Amino acid sequence: MRFALTDLAALALVTGAFLAAECGRGRWAAGALAAAGLARETSLIALVGWWERPWISRQNLWRSVVVVAPFLAWLGYIRWRVGPLDPGMGNFGCQ
Repeated sequence: MRFALTDLAALALVTGAFLAAECGRGRWAAGALAAAGLARETSLIALVGWWERPWISRQNLWRSVVVVAPFLAWLGYIRWRVGPLDPGMGNFGCQ
């Protein structure tokens, strides 16, 4: 229930990305998929649906890098601002 707020936005962005891809607008599709990945990280799985045969190609690699880069940049920013996460026994000790 706590993640339900972003589900509709991510679904709309993924749908728009595939509509743009079908219309031949690759840049719009990449932008919409990247935004969907920022809205809900599981939306990045939809990237595989945008790949073309052969599966291992430069075009598919380029698409993957362009779509995943904003999400990785966001994770890097959060790590930089918040610091490393120590979910282990450090939570119970004195700092």
